Amino acid sequence: MSFPRFFVGMAGVLVVFAIVTYLGTHSIWTTFVQTLICAVLIQLGYFGAIFWMVHQARRRQPKADLAARAVERDQPGERVPGKPQVVPRIGHPRKL
Repeated sequence: MSFPRFFVGMAGVLVVFAIVTYLGTHSIWTTFVQTLICAVLIQLGYFGAIFWMVHQARRRQPKADLAARAVERDQPGERVPGKPQVVPRIGHPRKL
């Protein structure tokens, strides 16, 4: 899930949560504190979900592929046969 979609959904949930909390407590202060706690819990859940997806993607990746990527990171100047060389650019890209 992309962050903008998550943010819109979270904002909607927090608005509904705040309305229901205010109707139940009739206290702006309690509504604010409970909504803030709810926002933190939702963000922790989002972070945990993203962390879990990254962890699962790394577990599914073949070990040989991870080793090859480590070698590429350690030796950025060497050219790997059959793979185009990526050259980092500074500033605006120029046409060659």
